[in-house]
Amino acid sequence: MDRIFVTGGSGFIGTHLTESLLSRGFQLSNYDLKAGRIRQTKKLKLLSFTLSS
Repeated sequence: MDRIFVTGGSGFIGTHLTESLLSRGFQLSNYDLKAGRIRQTKKLKLLSFTLSS
C-alpha cells in the first residue's frame, strides 16, 4: 500500500485532498500547525509540530 505525506492537510484544500486519497485506499500522514476537522484513523496519522531554532 502506498503512503503519502500531506502538508497543510487540515486546511480547506488539504481536507478535500486528504478525504479523496483516503477514499481511494491510501495511507496518509497529515502535517499541519493546527487541528482541523479531520480525525486520526488507522489509515491517517496526524502530525502537528513547529520547527524552531
